[in-house]
Amino acid sequence: VGIPLYIYVFHRDIFSGFKSFEDIVAFLEKYETESIPIYIGLQILQVVVSVLPGQVFQLAAGYMYTFIPALFYALIGAALGTMISFGLARVLGRDFVHMFFGEEKTCYYMERLNSKRAYMLVFLLYAIPGIPKDMISYVAGISEMKIRPFVILSVVGRLPGMMGSIMI
Repeated sequence: VGIPLYIYVFHRDIFSGFKSFEDIVAFLEKYETESIPIYIGLQILQVVVSVLPGQVFQLAAGYMYTFIPALFYALIGAALGTMISFGLARVLGRDFVHMFFGEEKTCYYMERLNSKRAYMLVFLLYAIPGIPKDMISYVAGISEMKIRPFVILSVVGRLPGMMGSIMI
């Protein structure tokens, strides 16, 4: 929890270097041999620090690694980031999630994630490219959802958007 929060609060300038596709590619090329674990780490960080846009990272991965490997690395990072977000919320609780996303928005999603249609809703939210969805991982962590189906549905739901970004 401390590392992403520390980076986000005190070293936002790190993210200013990732404003474009070219910046990310240059960063990954600089660390040529370590670029795959660095990319997976960036993908995890993008999910955990949910305000970072994921499409730019996926575009860079498609350019650097070609389609199939890039999709594989992106899915690994997204799955791990989703599990971390879910777990953080489970451990730190409702107040932690309220602090970052606000009580009203959290309660809105909690109501839906505790309904009978929650799993379908999770899949659909993750399947729609471009909408911010990483906050849902945190809310799901404080809901009644189980982690395994949540992670599976979120990863499968991300596939169309990730595939499109990586192919571009």
